[in-house]
Amino acid sequence: MKDCFNVGVIGTSFGKLAHIPAFQKNSYASIGALCGRNLENTEEVARNFEIPKIYTDYKELLENDEIDIVTVAVPPRLHCSIVLNALQKKKHVLCEKPFGVGVKEAREMASSASDAGVKHWVSHQMRFHRNFMTVKNIIASGDIGRVLHVNLSYSTSNRLDPIVPWDWWSDSRQGGGQLNAIGSHMIDLLRWWIGDIVCVSGHLLTAHKKRVDVAVNEMKHVTSDEVANFSLSFANGALGFCVLSSVAAGWKGFSIQIYGEKGALFVEGEDKLVMFRKTTATHDLSFIDPLLSEGWISGSIWRASFKRMTDALLENLKNDNFFDGANFFDGVKNSQVIEAIRLSHEEGRKIKC
Repeated sequence: MKDCFNVGVIGTSFGKLAHIPAFQKNSYASIGALCGRNLENTEEVARNFEIPKIYTDYKELLENDEIDIVTVAVPPRLHCSIVLNALQKKKHVLCEKPFGVGVKEAREMASSASDAGVKHWVSHQMRFHRNFMTVKNIIASGDIGRVLHVNLSYSTSNRLDPIVPWDWWSDSRQGGGQLNAIGSHMIDLLRWWIGDIVCVSGHLLTAHKKRVDVAVNEMKHVTSDEVANFSLSFANGALGFCVLSSVAAGWKGFSIQIYGEKGALFVEGEDKLVMFRKTTATHDLSFIDPLLSEGWISGSIWRASFKRMTDALLENLKNDNFFDGANFFDGVKNSQVIEAIRLSHEEGRKIKC
């Protein structure tokens, strides 16, 4: 069994924000190579993080036999080709979310990963937020009884300003939109907490129909959603109601209420978790992750949770112990729900998943 796994990072944007520092700060991993489209930018990132090898063609990185793990930190439209090539080279793969563009790609990647016999993970790091792990444990223990229904909202203002430029996030064909960006995380959390989703009903809104593409200095149509509102029916009979917005003034973040037969769990903001019992007794279960004080994490629960996810997957790879994170088959189920929500919006009816 190896003492240290060599990691190749594909993507320099989110790669430098989360992937590189998370793996570098684990003794089981070493960043051996970095790939980016822009040579000058890739050289700068590699220099800042002391990464020995750089590439501008991901296929050349995959030819490096010293690389054990490949992390794919690029836009969704690029996931499938990179992942499939990495699996052909028998690399373990961590892929960003949303997992490719559509169910067809997700299924192809999951099937290939199974055939390759390697480890495969999807970056749904919120499973490793300490408060959300507590939610999972309480539901699984039966402490609040059978879950009856859940309300979930996540609101930000990152697309509120109409001068935010057009990019791949504005294009649904490239995997853009709030349903993909945030909805994929929330759907994964709800599946992890409550179980499989069997039916959905959804409505999507694009608040800003056009944005300027600064690369060509012209207005382009926005085809992705900026608000997603959907209901979910779970296999165990529970119901879920979700509102996700990227055009909400105030940046409220998480607001989640999980109602069971014997009690409820309330999540507010990034670090508040309270349990209520039928007796009206309340229990503050909030946990503030000490990782938030690390400089590169910069107070972000998303980055702190990403670090805990990478620690867990490296432990899983080294010792083959239990890993409670998302894999490619979770990515397929997630894609099925997202695709069903889109179809529901288009056809104005409930859709079975």
